[in-house]
Amino acid sequence: MSDDDIDAQCQRLIQQGRIDGAIALAQAAQQRAEGLPHARALLALASAYLPAGRHADALRAALAADAQYRELGDEAGSGEALLRAASSLRAAGDQAAAVELLERVEQQARLRDDEGQLAQALRQIGICSSLLGRHQHALSCLTEAEAMCAAREPHG
Repeated sequence: MSDDDIDAQCQRLIQQGRIDGAIALAQAAQQRAEGLPHARALLALASAYLPAGRHADALRAALAADAQYRELGDEAGSGEALLRAASSLRAAGDQAAAVELLERVEQQARLRDDEGQLAQALRQIGICSSLLGRHQHALSCLTEAEAMCAAREPHG
């Protein structure tokens, strides 16, 4: 197994209900890796901790991945790590903190013209905003995200 597909392998284990196996796989990959493979393994670990209800561990892994990506100068990777950190915060019930992180991702994605990551950030901001009672803001974010996704879908 290459470190490039660690996240995909962990996702398959999670879908099969083998959460402990996904955590073990990601931990092993994270311990032996450096640089970009290390950051990818940390992202996989963050994703594996979430369905186990280990929100604080998921947040720590995602923030460590963000630090690693920033050290490598990988802004898109940093954005992905912050999206996962926000997912951890959302799962733990801290919608306001999640929105703060997501707004950073939104700003960075707009600067990079990364519509895929921007749509993901807007979708999550919309969900959090709705839960916080900011329904007009939620609707605005979700409408923009939906329009971006619709524009990216192949027509035919």
